[in-house]
Amino acid sequence: MDTAFVEVTLPDGTTQRYPVEGEQVTLGKSGEAGIAIPSASELEMEHLLIVPRGREGCWVSSSQGALTPTLRKGKAFTAELVPWGTELAIGRLKVRVTNKQPKVKKEQQVSPVVVLGSLGILAGLGYLYLKEDGGRMRPEVEVEPPPIFAGAEPACPEGAAPAEEAATLEYRADRKSDRFPYDRQDGVEAVTFYAQAEACLAQVATPEAVARAAELKEARERLEQQLEADLAMLRLRLDHALDVDDFEAIARLADDLLELFEHKPADEPYRQLLERYSREARAEAERAKRSATRDS
Repeated sequence: MDTAFVEVTLPDGTTQRYPVEGEQVTLGKSGEAGIAIPSASELEMEHLLIVPRGREGCWVSSSQGALTPTLRKGKAFTAELVPWGTELAIGRLKVRVTNKQPKVKKEQQVSPVVVLGSLGILAGLGYLYLKEDGGRMRPEVEVEPPPIFAGAEPACPEGAAPAEEAATLEYRADRKSDRFPYDRQDGVEAVTFYAQAEACLAQVATPEAVARAAELKEARERLEQQLEADLAMLRLRLDHALDVDDFEAIARLADDLLELFEHKPADEPYRQLLERYSREARAEAERAKRSATRDS
C-alpha cells in the first residue's frame, strides 16, 4: 500500500506532515498518541483514529465525548471511510489525510527530534511510565479479541405484538445509546435492541414500518462502527502500554476493553487475558509505588 500522510495545519498557519507508519495511527495531545501534538488544547488525549484503506481512502474515527467536536464540511463527524484529501476541523486545527507525496517547498516533515522531545516532556509529566525491560506482561501466544457482534441475528421476541414491541425496543435502544459514552456495554446492548426492533418492524411490514426499520438500521450500523473504532483505538493504546510496561495504563485500558466484552462468556480467552492484565498490572503498579516510597 502507498504511504499515507496526515497533514495538520496549526492555528498559526504552519502545516506539519506526519507519515502513517503501520496499519493505523492515533492523533492527540497524549504521548501515547502516534501523532502527538501536546500544545493543541483542542485535542483530546487521543482524538482521532486513522486507518489507511488503500485506494478507497482512510477510515477515520473521532473520540466519543470530546470537548471540541470534529467537523467535516461544518457538520459533526464521528466515524467514516473518507476519500484521500478529506479535511477535518477540530477547533482551530485542520487535519487532512492524503496519499500524495510531499512537495518539498510547501510541506514540512516533522522532525524526529521534535517528536522525541515532546515524548520526553510528556514522560516527565507522567504520561508514560517507561522501564528498560518493557513488554514482560505479554502472553507467549497472541490472543485475538472475538467479534463484538457474532451469532444469530436478534429476532422479534415471540408472543409480542410486533408494532408495540418495536416501539418498546427502540426506546430501550435509544436510552442505552445515550449512555454509551459512559459504558461501552450499553452501546453493545443498544445494537441488539435496535436489531430486535428492526425484526419486529419487518413483521409489521407497512410502508411506514419498513421506512422506520431502515432508519433504525442506519442508527445501529453507525453505533456498530463507533464500537469497532473504539476497540481498534483501545487495542492500539494497550499495545503501546504493554510495550513500555506502563502498568497503570495497562490496567485502565484492560478495564475499558472489558466493557466491550462483558456479554461474552467468562471463559472466553481474550476476556480472561484482559482480566489478567487488569489484575497483574494493578499489582505491579502498587509494587512500584511502594518501592518509590521506600527510596524517597
